[in-house]
Amino acid sequence: MIISLMIIVVLLMPLRIDMVRYLGVFEASSSLSWYAALSSVRWEPGFVTYQWMLSKVNTSKTFFILITSIIMWIIIVSALKKNISFKSLPLILFGYISLFPIYNLFSNVLRQGFAICFLMFMIVYLADNYYKKAFIFFIITLSFHVSASIAGILFIVKRFNISIKNLCIVFVISSILLITGINQKLMTNIAVLFGGRLGDSVISYSSESVVSIYGSVNRIDFLIFTSIWIVWGLYFRNRFLMNDKIFEWLLKAYLSFSIIYVLFGFIGFSDRLASYAWFLIPILLYYPAIKMESRFQFIWIIICIIISILLFVYFGTYSLYEPLKLLY
Repeated sequence: MIISLMIIVVLLMPLRIDMVRYLGVFEASSSLSWYAALSSVRWEPGFVTYQWMLSKVNTSKTFFILITSIIMWIIIVSALKKNISFKSLPLILFGYISLFPIYNLFSNVLRQGFAICFLMFMIVYLADNYYKKAFIFFIITLSFHVSASIAGILFIVKRFNISIKNLCIVFVISSILLITGINQKLMTNIAVLFGGRLGDSVISYSSESVVSIYGSVNRIDFLIFTSIWIVWGLYFRNRFLMNDKIFEWLLKAYLSFSIIYVLFGFIGFSDRLASYAWFLIPILLYYPAIKMESRFQFIWIIICIIISILLFVYFGTYSLYEPLKLLY
C-alpha cells in the first residue's frame, strides 16, 4: 500500500526538465537500433539500454514512469529484505515517504535514482563480505550514472576496516572545510589533478552559471541535517547495537557518502550528491528500533514514526500528495 501510494504520487507529479528529456529519448528509441540509441545521447549505457528495451514494449509516457517506479521499488525491497525481516520493511518504507529527496530520484533524476537503488545491493553484499557480487553491482550502478563512482570508497573502507571513529574525524575535518569554504579550493585542485570527466564535472558544476541556477552552495542547513543522523547512529550503536555488524557497516557507509558530499558541497546541485547518503536515512532511523533488545522497543518505534511524520511536515513533502484529492 505504501509503495502503491508513492507510485501514484510520482505519476501525478508535474514533469520536470530531466524527466522531459528522458521521455523524449524514450519515445525516440522505439524506432532506433540498440547501437543507434546508445549513440544518440551521452548518457550511461545501462540507462539507455533500459530505455531502449522498454520502448519496444510501449512508448506511453505513463507506462514508462509506472514501470520505472515499480522496478526501482522492487530493487530497494529486494536489497533490504536480505538483512531486514519482511514484516519490518513497512516501517522503513514509511520512513521513505518522509524523505524529500526520494521523490526527485523517482520523478526527475532517474539515472541517479536507478544508480542509488542498485547501490543498496552493493552495500548489502559488502556487509556480508561478498566482494565479487558487490563489484558486479558497482559496475551495474556505474552503467546508470557515473556519479556512483563515489561508492568506490566503500571498498576501501571495507578492505582496510576503517573505524567509525576515524571516519567521524574525517567528517569533522571535512565539515570545517565546508564552513570555511576551503573545500572548494582543495577539491578543485584535486579534481584538476585527476583530470578527465571528474575534473571537467567539478569545474563545470562549480561555475558561476551553474551555481546561479542552483542557488546557495556549501549549505550549513544541509550539513546540520546530514550530521544529525550521524549522531543518531552513534547513539544507538553505542547504546543498543555495539555487536551488530550490519548497523556498524551501514553507519560507515553513511559516513563515507557524507564525507564526499561535504567535501564537494561547493558545487551546484550538490544535494544530488548528498542523496547517496540521505537515501540511507530511513534505514538508519528504523533499524535500531527494529533490532534492539529492549523493553522500550515499542516506544522507540513510535518515536521513529513521529520523527518521520515531523520530517514529512517540516520539509513540506505533504504538498506532493495534494493532487491525490483528485481521486476522492
